[in-house]
Amino acid sequence: MRAVVKEVKADQRMLVFAAGGKDHGVRVPTDVKVVDGEGRVLPEGIASKQLQPGVSVTLVVEATDGKRVLRTIRLQTAGHDVPTPTKPSSRQPQQETSHLTPLTDLGPERYQGFEGGLYPEGRNNRPAEHEAAGVALAGQIRPLDAAGRPADDGTIVLLGIGFSNTVQAFNGFQEAVQADPQVNPHLVLVNGAVGGRSAAMIQNPDDQKLGTQYWATVDERLQAAHVTREQVQVVWIKETDPAPHQGGFPKYIQTLEQELTKIVQILPRRFPNVRLAYLSSRTYGGWAMRRPNGAEAGNSEPFSYESGFAVKWLIERQIAGDAELNFAADRGDAKAPWLSWAAYLWTNGAVPRKDGVFFAYDDFSERDRMHESPAGQKKVGGLLLKFFKTDPTTRAWFVNSSDANAELNAENDWERLSDGSLGKTTEFAGVGGLSIPAYIRKPAGPGPFPVVMLLHGGQYGPGAAYAMGRSTRSPTKEFIDAGWAVYSIDYRPVEGLSIEPVEFDDTVEAVKAVRKFPFVDPQRIGLFGCSHGAQVGSRVVSRAKLQGAVLCAPAALDLTEVKRAADRGEPLVPILQKLVRDMEQKHKATADEIWKDPAKYGYSSAITEVADVACPVLIVNGKNDDNSPTSIIEIYVRKLKAAGKQVETYLPDNGPHGFYVGRPDIAETKEAARRAVAFFQRQFKEPTPAEPSRASQAPPTQYQYGPMDWVDPDRTVPDGAS
Repeated sequence: MRAVVKEVKADQRMLVFAAGGKDHGVRVPTDVKVVDGEGRVLPEGIASKQLQPGVSVTLVVEATDGKRVLRTIRLQTAGHDVPTPTKPSSRQPQQETSHLTPLTDLGPERYQGFEGGLYPEGRNNRPAEHEAAGVALAGQIRPLDAAGRPADDGTIVLLGIGFSNTVQAFNGFQEAVQADPQVNPHLVLVNGAVGGRSAAMIQNPDDQKLGTQYWATVDERLQAAHVTREQVQVVWIKETDPAPHQGGFPKYIQTLEQELTKIVQILPRRFPNVRLAYLSSRTYGGWAMRRPNGAEAGNSEPFSYESGFAVKWLIERQIAGDAELNFAADRGDAKAPWLSWAAYLWTNGAVPRKDGVFFAYDDFSERDRMHESPAGQKKVGGLLLKFFKTDPTTRAWFVNSSDANAELNAENDWERLSDGSLGKTTEFAGVGGLSIPAYIRKPAGPGPFPVVMLLHGGQYGPGAAYAMGRSTRSPTKEFIDAGWAVYSIDYRPVEGLSIEPVEFDDTVEAVKAVRKFPFVDPQRIGLFGCSHGAQVGSRVVSRAKLQGAVLCAPAALDLTEVKRAADRGEPLVPILQKLVRDMEQKHKATADEIWKDPAKYGYSSAITEVADVACPVLIVNGKNDDNSPTSIIEIYVRKLKAAGKQVETYLPDNGPHGFYVGRPDIAETKEAARRAVAFFQRQFKEPTPAEPSRASQAPPTQYQYGPMDWVDPDRTVPDGAS
């Protein structure tokens, strides 16, 4: 298989690569050979300096015992499609930018005192209410005739607004759209960007100067495309200001934010049917050449990076209810369209973000290393295409409805399991478009079916997700027997077992993905998480629209409480103690200091987020589970109830870690599954069967362990277990 290396983590034996238009992650076995283009074995293996991001490779995979196993990584020579590197002497010096972290990776951490993430609270996902408003507006987008009236043969116009980089990016976007047969044939893209026209220049269409000229040019571009202002319903904006940047950060970024405010306010006045506006900030500027007079380039670093804050703050003002950015007619005059991020484009040069995206030196033109080269335009176009094809506020009008989910509609290529249900390995796009493995299983027929998302314990492992989805044991069996679909998802590759906020956001993307399946009832989605999966689920319940969530042994609900439990002498497994140390190191404070004032240290947990929980919760946790102390569960339950949330518990005396998925398979296993089914039936508004005798009253049975390697690989088998 031909691939391009995106990231190498030699110490973790992890390789991230691009193949087939998608990014993938794989653990590299210790016996894998790394060879050069001439077939010579490189003794350093995956630590070889020749195996770097951007290098083309051939991955040799063999089938062993029914599994695909990586055997060899062969580097391609210049005669095998590897780009010839630029000679060191001709390379433009790169600015020192190691201190800059992409907003999507920065999260709740801060840059010069300002929080990262694309949206409030350091998150990369829109708040549920704002997203719901965008989805509702997306539902109003339909083909319009030249006068703006609905018409079966009409047009949906997506207009690009901006400067020279926007011209190039939109060109790449148009090329990607033209090559994709799934794009809505009623969609027309119009590139309204003009070189040299900064935000300051276009913010006033009535200035009788550059602003008036710019918007007149936009009208000319619409006319040339044989469309009208009345047909413009969606706008993509990428704007900037040139150097010098007066006042330093954040002053000049606040100026850009105000200019963007005026630009989005122009849109509803000029385009009466505009509903949605998406924004992106600049790409990397660390290689930008100096001007002929020796002055720095207009968008070198850190300005290109910092321009992302202008977009972030603008959108956050609308989310907070700023009347000057009101988009809802029921709240007064609409001053702007609904606003959102499109694809986030900044990376720290060739250093991959957590989602694997990066820009190489040759992605920027030889002329100034600031504007994108054809390769860079193609990359930006691909990122935009992926966003507009998958985002819940765009997919309904961007993708041809006859093509959407066609693959999942066809049952002939699904595997048929012993109970008659149908299963299929698949994947979903996590944050930044990273492909994450999953397994979908459903009853035969078109549905729509309720679906329970399954989040396995332990860390990244596609086999774990597939095994849980295919399982014939509790609780998967009971969910299938109830007539529901299940969607078992994996996580992205990370270093060891840790708490990574990006996993919360990835899971939110999985919720969006499963909601689009044609056989799934989008109004009946539940979540079942165990151990690490329950810890992830405890954060997703405050981020996604779910009908209910079952959290089984959510081991690390709050690490400050874990430390307090340890101080009380409660037995804890080593991994929890490690997570506490990692937390203290990250926040540069003791657990007790963080517990007293979590906001001061930018710390959040399932317990600090109880006010945002948006669905009923059932917690399953054995009282003898040293992986998930009951005392912390009780604190969480009290906090949920105090916040007015609906919460139920099943806390049996005998419930070792893993019992809720049949490891060990004891009487309490069936009771936990029965309660989970009854809980989801209530949330799905289905009739509940008569109450059976309580299995938990039966005496404990002998521990039984089967081939269930997808459950908590870090757990210790209790004494006496076999």
